[in-house]
Amino acid sequence: MRARIARHRASRPREWHTIEEPLDLARAVRQAYKLADVSLLDCVTLWLGNMVSQEPGQRESGDKGIEELRITSNLFDELSLKQVEALLAVVQAAEPNKTLIVVSNEVGLGVVPAYPLGRVYRDTLGYVNQRLARTADRVYLMVAGMAVDIKRLHEEASL
Repeated sequence: MRARIARHRASRPREWHTIEEPLDLARAVRQAYKLADVSLLDCVTLWLGNMVSQEPGQRESGDKGIEELRITSNLFDELSLKQVEALLAVVQAAEPNKTLIVVSNEVGLGVVPAYPLGRVYRDTLGYVNQRLARTADRVYLMVAGMAVDIKRLHEEASL
């Protein structure tokens, strides 16, 4: 992984700035906006994984009851969406010439995880992606290296 990261960094133009922030997306984007007009947030999927690993009680437990998991899931959803709202507040308050490009994975198209924490993660990422997509000017799904304009398709279907 270290070699892969080094290769990615070496392939970037020298004028690009990199901010590595595992949890506080709003702070990172606020900082990025000071450095450039266009910022790339890569990626929401990894950020949410970091959130899972930071939350007490979020680690997989074989004896976790259904009710406890439901409560944990609701709290995790709430905390994650609160962080997304903080990020969106930074974006809305930014100067009009600022652009944020957000990368995320669509994990809901695959197999439903057999373990409870995997299902919580998958569902929460779905809620986060929906919230970001509603706010975004453009939304693309990358399939086989080709961009499908999801927002445009959704708008056309609503007519």
